[in-house]
Amino acid sequence: MEKFGVAHIPTRVISAFLARAGMYGLAGAIDGAAVLDNPTQEIIDDLSRKGRVKLFARGANVPWMGARNVATQVHRRAGANGSRLEENYLYSTRRFPAAVNNTIGAGALATTPAQFFQYANGQTADSAGFPTGFVCGLTETNMEVAAQVAQGTNFVFNQVGISFDALATTTNVAQLMDAAALTFSKQGGQFTINHGPIKAWPGGMGMAGYSNITAAATEVSAHNGAADIRAVRTLKIPRVIREKESFAYNFVIPRATAARDGVAFALTQFVLATVWLWGGQENVVPV
Repeated sequence: MEKFGVAHIPTRVISAFLARAGMYGLAGAIDGAAVLDNPTQEIIDDLSRKGRVKLFARGANVPWMGARNVATQVHRRAGANGSRLEENYLYSTRRFPAAVNNTIGAGALATTPAQFFQYANGQTADSAGFPTGFVCGLTETNMEVAAQVAQGTNFVFNQVGISFDALATTTNVAQLMDAAALTFSKQGGQFTINHGPIKAWPGGMGMAGYSNITAAATEVSAHNGAADIRAVRTLKIPRVIREKESFAYNFVIPRATAARDGVAFALTQFVLATVWLWGGQENVVPV
């Protein structure tokens, strides 16, 4: 029996379990969830001989535990309300290059940082590169409030991906991947992380599984990385965005020309880029 005990489970497995437990609000109220290391035989023996058991926790490195249990905190603040926890995407889309109409012109990429998550579902999205008066829908974003998490909602995510629209061509996607770097910021830039080139954050999405013999420049359904949802970047330390907290992901384009040869970036078609986050979404609901 003992060979099936906790002592024989690798520490990395225990750590992953504890991280996921804390991420979805299952951690203890004070010190977080714990996995006990006492063998079953030892517990039975102590109970039969002493009538009590001294329990020992299995050591595991879960460095983000200080950020866990957001759902419990909101539930306490909600008073008579309860909370519902789901796994979900939080996503936002921009169009490149930005234009006031649907005429692409030279297709040049602006060096001004392009912010994501700055408009909500049903709002106009002129500031996200779309034509004047364009009203976005759930195909572009599921943000309820522009630039911040809605009141009564918390989001704890452990995956980040960048995907492109299904009609994006190879050449245009390749230019964006070479041109832009990804950054994350909170509270108006008080906290910022530079994540590096966007090609380091595969989207795991796109049309695949067919043969296309057209030239690469006109080949459609190009995407960032493999078209497999497992082929995305998973965060070992999940990131927490609390209710009413402002945040943004940005495409930073440092120059209008390619570092390789100095040739100007020039998209031949508009490209939609989506930054998506996957994790636990907690909402306060009446009970």
